[in-house]
Amino acid sequence: MSRANRTLLLQLVEGKAPVPNDPGLFAVHDIDLRYETGSPWAICLDFVADNVTWVFSLDLLSDARLHPGEWTGLGDVLVRAPKHEEEGYGFILRPPAGVIQLWIRTKDIERFQAKATRLQPQAEKSARRGLARELTKMPAMVNS
Repeated sequence: MSRANRTLLLQLVEGKAPVPNDPGLFAVHDIDLRYETGSPWAICLDFVADNVTWVFSLDLLSDARLHPGEWTGLGDVLVRAPKHEEEGYGFILRPPAGVIQLWIRTKDIERFQAKATRLQPQAEKSARRGLARELTKMPAMVNS
Protein backbone atom coordinates (compact mmCIF):
# COMPACT_ATOMS: atom_id res chain seq x y z
CA MET A 1 0.00 0.00 0.00
CA SER A 2 1.62 3.27 -1.04
CA ARG A 3 1.18 6.54 0.73
CA ALA A 4 0.43 9.67 -1.24
CA ASN A 5 3.24 12.18 -1.46
CA ARG A 6 2.61 14.96 1.07
CA THR A 7 4.07 18.45 1.13
CA LEU A 8 4.79 20.67 4.14
CA LEU A 9 5.24 24.36 3.30
CA LEU A 10 6.47 27.27 5.44
CA GLN A 11 5.84 30.51 3.60
CA LEU A 12 8.11 33.28 4.79
CA VAL A 13 6.34 36.61 4.80
CA GLU A 14 7.52 38.99 2.16
CA GLY A 15 9.04 42.13 3.60
CA LYS A 16 12.17 43.63 5.05
CA ALA A 17 13.65 42.49 8.34
CA PRO A 18 16.87 43.56 10.04
CA VAL A 19 19.68 41.01 9.97
CA PRO A 20 20.84 40.15 13.53
CA ASN A 21 24.13 41.75 14.61
CA ASP A 22 24.19 44.04 11.55
CA PRO A 23 21.67 46.88 11.97
CA GLY A 24 22.53 48.42 8.59
CA LEU A 25 21.65 45.27 6.61
CA PHE A 26 18.13 44.20 5.68
CA ALA A 27 16.86 41.00 4.14
CA VAL A 28 13.91 40.71 1.77
CA HIS A 29 11.86 37.55 2.14
CA ASP A 30 9.86 35.96 -0.65
CA ILE A 31 10.85 32.39 0.12
CA ASP A 32 9.14 29.08 0.86
CA LEU A 33 10.69 26.34 2.97
CA ARG A 34 9.32 23.04 1.63
CA TYR A 35 9.45 19.37 2.63
CA GLU A 36 7.97 16.54 0.54
CA THR A 37 7.57 12.96 1.70
CA GLY A 38 8.63 11.78 -1.78
CA SER A 39 12.15 13.00 -0.90
CA PRO A 40 12.22 12.15 2.81
CA TRP A 41 15.71 13.43 3.55
CA ALA A 42 15.57 16.75 1.68
CA ILE A 43 14.36 20.27 2.41
CA CYS A 44 13.89 22.87 -0.30
CA LEU A 45 14.30 26.64 -0.05
CA ASP A 46 12.26 28.07 -2.91
CA PHE A 47 12.97 31.63 -4.02
CA VAL A 48 9.50 32.22 -5.42
CA ALA A 49 10.10 35.36 -7.48
CA ASP A 50 13.25 33.97 -9.10
CA ASN A 51 11.95 30.42 -9.63
CA VAL A 52 15.11 29.06 -7.94
CA THR A 53 15.26 26.13 -5.49
CA TRP A 54 18.04 25.15 -3.11
CA VAL A 55 17.91 21.56 -1.81
CA PHE A 56 19.67 20.39 1.34
CA SER A 57 19.45 17.69 4.00
CA LEU A 58 16.77 17.75 6.70
CA ASP A 59 19.51 16.52 9.03
CA LEU A 60 21.36 19.79 8.60
CA LEU A 61 18.77 21.42 10.89
CA SER A 62 19.35 18.76 13.56
CA ASP A 63 23.12 19.07 13.23
CA ALA A 64 22.86 22.84 13.70
CA ARG A 65 20.81 22.38 16.88
CA LEU A 66 23.62 20.24 18.33
CA HIS A 67 26.05 23.18 17.97
CA PRO A 68 24.11 26.43 18.54
CA GLY A 69 25.96 29.54 17.44
CA GLU A 70 28.21 27.64 15.02
CA TRP A 71 27.79 27.26 11.26
CA THR A 72 27.06 23.63 10.29
CA GLY A 73 27.38 22.04 6.86
CA LEU A 74 29.79 21.70 4.00
CA GLY A 75 29.65 23.08 0.51
CA ASP A 76 26.98 25.46 -0.72
CA VAL A 77 24.57 25.42 2.26
CA LEU A 78 25.41 26.28 5.87
CA VAL A 79 22.96 26.48 8.77
CA ARG A 80 23.40 28.09 12.18
CA ALA A 81 21.06 27.40 15.10
CA PRO A 82 20.76 30.35 17.46
CA LYS A 83 22.29 30.50 20.92
CA HIS A 84 19.27 32.60 21.94
CA GLU A 85 15.76 32.09 20.53
CA GLU A 86 15.37 35.74 19.49
CA GLU A 87 18.26 35.43 17.01
CA GLY A 88 16.59 32.99 14.62
CA TYR A 89 18.21 30.37 12.39
CA GLY A 90 20.81 31.54 9.93
CA PHE A 91 21.27 30.12 6.43
CA ILE A 92 24.16 30.84 4.08
CA LEU A 93 23.78 29.83 0.44
CA ARG A 94 26.74 30.10 -1.90
CA PRO A 95 25.71 30.45 -5.53
CA PRO A 96 28.50 31.01 -8.07
CA ALA A 97 27.84 34.77 -8.16
CA GLY A 98 28.04 35.57 -4.42
CA VAL A 99 26.55 34.73 -1.04
CA ILE A 100 22.95 34.79 0.21
CA GLN A 101 22.29 35.01 3.94
CA LEU A 102 18.85 34.34 5.44
CA TRP A 103 17.46 34.47 8.97
CA ILE A 104 14.28 32.57 9.90
CA ARG A 105 12.52 32.72 13.27
CA THR A 106 13.48 29.88 15.61
CA LYS A 107 9.91 28.85 16.43
CA ASP A 108 9.04 28.60 12.71
CA ILE A 109 12.04 26.39 11.92
CA GLU A 110 11.55 24.14 14.94
CA ARG A 111 7.83 23.70 14.22
CA PHE A 112 8.62 22.97 10.55
CA GLN A 113 11.31 20.44 11.47
CA ALA A 114 9.04 18.64 13.95
CA LYS A 115 6.26 18.33 11.36
CA ALA A 116 8.66 17.19 8.64
CA THR A 117 10.10 14.53 10.93
CA ARG A 118 6.59 13.23 11.70
CA LEU A 119 5.82 13.06 7.97
CA GLN A 120 8.90 10.99 7.10
CA PRO A 121 7.73 7.58 5.95
CA GLN A 122 8.22 4.93 8.64
CA ALA A 123 9.97 2.59 6.20
CA GLU A 124 12.56 5.27 5.45
CA LYS A 125 13.16 5.83 9.16
CA SER A 126 13.63 2.09 9.72
CA ALA A 127 16.07 1.82 6.83
CA ARG A 128 18.05 4.69 8.21
CA ARG A 129 18.27 3.17 11.69
CA GLY A 130 19.50 -0.07 10.10
CA LEU A 131 22.15 1.80 8.13
CA ALA A 132 23.26 3.63 11.28
CA ARG A 133 23.62 0.29 13.10
CA GLU A 134 25.74 -1.10 10.26
CA LEU A 135 27.95 1.98 10.18
CA THR A 136 28.69 1.68 13.90
CA LYS A 137 29.96 -1.87 13.27
CA MET A 138 32.55 -0.67 10.74
CA PRO A 139 36.11 -0.14 12.01
CA ALA A 140 37.21 3.47 12.31
CA MET A 141 39.49 4.64 9.52
CA VAL A 142 42.61 6.41 10.71
CA ASN A 143 44.77 8.66 8.56
CA SER A 144 48.44 7.78 8.87
